[in-house]
Formats: sequence, C-alpha cells, structure tokens
Amino acid sequence: MAGIKISELDELTGDIADSSDILVIVDVSENTTKKIQYKNLIESQIENAETADRLRVKDLSAVDSDFPVIVSQVNGTGDRFDSAGYSTGFTYNPSQDKITVSRLEGVADSALVAGAADFGLTGLNDVTDTFAGLANGQVLKYNGTQWVNLNDNTGDVGQGSVAKLITTKSAGDADAEFLIPMVGQVGSDSVDIDAELTYNPSTNTLTTDNFKGNALTANYADSAGVALDARQITADSAPTTGTLYPLMRQSNLTGLDSTNFSQSLSYEVLGTGDVLSAPYFSGNGSQLTNVAADSAAVAGTIELTASNDNTATNYLHFSEEASGNGTTRTDTALNYRPDSDMLVAGNITTASGYIISDSAGELLISKSGTRLLRLDDAGNLAIAGTLSQSQTL
Repeated sequence: MAGIKISELDELTGDIADSSDILVIVDVSENTTKKIQYKNLIESQIENAETADRLRVKDLSAVDSDFPVIVSQVNGTGDRFDSAGYSTGFTYNPSQDKITVSRLEGVADSALVAGAADFGLTGLNDVTDTFAGLANGQVLKYNGTQWVNLNDNTGDVGQGSVAKLITTKSAGDADAEFLIPMVGQVGSDSVDIDAELTYNPSTNTLTTDNFKGNALTANYADSAGVALDARQITADSAPTTGTLYPLMRQSNLTGLDSTNFSQSLSYEVLGTGDVLSAPYFSGNGSQLTNVAADSAAVAGTIELTASNDNTATNYLHFSEEASGNGTTRTDTALNYRPDSDMLVAGNITTASGYIISDSAGELLISKSGTRLLRLDDAGNLAIAGTLSQSQTL
C-alpha cells in the first residue's frame, strides 16, 4: 500500500467493522503516521482525548430494558469537552418512555405524579407570599392564581394544617363493627379510636361498657344497673294470668327518684274480674264509678244532702243486720216525699204489738190478730169494745 494516499483508500461502509480492523492515526505530537487495531484504540481511553464531536448511536426504542443514561461532568459555558459517564441510579427505558432516578430537583411544571419530591419555596411557580409562621406539617395550596399560606386552622375539606371537615362515606346497612373517631380536646388534636366503642349500622347498635349522662330520649334499656334520669320506660301488655305490682316513688316532688314497689299493693290478672288489692284505702271515693262494693270495708260516715223541696218519691234504706257489715236495701212500699213530709208504709207495728195497716181502703188497728178499730173512707168508725168519754186519757 506504499505510495497510496489515504484519500485513495476504499471507504468502509455499513455495520461491518470489526474490533481487529486496523485504523490509521496521525500522531501530531511526533508528526508520524501510525496504525492501531480498533480494540486497542478503545482500550487506550480515547475518550480522554481533548475533543470528540460525535458518538455512534443506535435505535433502542423497541427494547424493554433499563439503560444507564450517559452524562458528562462538564460545568460551565462555551465549548467544553469531557469524557462521558453513567450511573446505574439514573436509567431510561425506551419501550416504556420511563426515566428512573432517586431524586429530582427543580421545577416540574407538567409533572403529573410525584411519589416523593423535595423542594423549597423558590421552586414553586407564582410564589409571592412570604408565608410568615409556616411550621413543620403545615401546607400551601394553589388557589388558581398563586400559592397561598393555609396556616390558619380554619379551612374546609383538605385545607390548612387542621381540616374542620373530613370526607365521609355511607356505611349503609353493613353488618360490621365500626370504630368511632374521637379527639381529646377542642381545637387542634389528633384523631383517636377505642376498640371498645363501636357502632353496627345493620343493627343500629352502639356498644360500650358504660354510659354516663342523661338519656332523655332513650326508648328502652335492656339492662340498667342505675338509671339516673329515665323519662320513659318500656310498657308491655299484661299477661293473661298472674300478679303485677304497681311502681311507686318515695318523693312527691319533681326530679329524680328511684322506683319502688310493695307486695301489699298488687293487681291480679284473672282474665275476667281482675282484682286490685291493698290493705286500706283512703279518700272519700266521690269520683269512683262502676264500683261493685261487694266486699267494701265499713264506711263510718256518708255525705248527707238536704232535699226538703224534693217532689220525687224517695225510698228509705234499711238493712237485715242489726250491727256490723251488711247490705243496704230498699222497698218500694216504704217511701218518703220530702216536699209534703209524707211517709208511706203498708203497715206500722208499735212496740206493744199494735198493728196499724191499710186494707182495701180501710184503716185498721189490730193486736194479736184481733181487729180493734176500723175506719173507712166514708168516715164510719167501728170499734170492738166500749166507747167511753173521759177528760183524762
């Protein structure tokens, strides 16, 4: 090949180069033309040469693999040259168009999702506030125009360092025990739960070991050791048979009191003719109605009312018993007209045995079965003995 110019050599084209191919190099420092195999050229760290204007690149768009991204250490302005390097922590996947790096700095105007980001206030667009008093754990929010400080504890859902509202969802009729969130104080505080305080939406059941306070609208309590103020109790229908005991309280004043009962005051359910029993009754009984006093105790007095002008026929009361308890009775033949002071009776017997009677319209006086005097309605008088006149009777 002596005497052949480099420009006259055949050109190597296509992807057919081999590491054993000989390259011609002019060593300008010695002003000498030399040869070198391509593999030896690579091993000679040609990348440390002062200039390398172009690199050979390859289309990897269809390859689903993470490739380290080639970077340079050049820092500054103007034309600079340096060797290229890479880091396994900074890769690119051509098939997925995905860059992977452990940390990013700067402004990501169009970033859709950031798993984790470290940035300062100067890295946010449209920051004009100084954010005085911004503390750890507090937040900024973009209001559509600029970033604003929400360190005010007064925001709505998702705003401020403390949210007054939280997003909730309906549990429906889920048959599960839900924990109830609680806070320890008014104002800023964390939310706590207690596994012993639960609510079941399916059964509408609130469960805990103890309740304290006034259950003013509680409809019923299956078991209550001490009820401080129960405005309502469950009322069940009476059984078909059995004895019930009315509930009572010791105080006659409004307010709280315990409920008591006495076995002496009872109500016996018989189905027919139920019986309310007590040793004694107190009161005048003036408002009692439909009372059958078959076994009523003795009434020492009764209320009396004057009826002097009463024109009706009144029937006198009497009893078969001379003393003790007995039934009060009447007889239509024994009556009294108050307005005329008229006492009507069929027969009157005196203490000596004389009988004054009305028989067939005649007034008779008899004794021991013998008629002694008869007076008819015409005024005729008949006597059985001698009629005598005397000034002294």
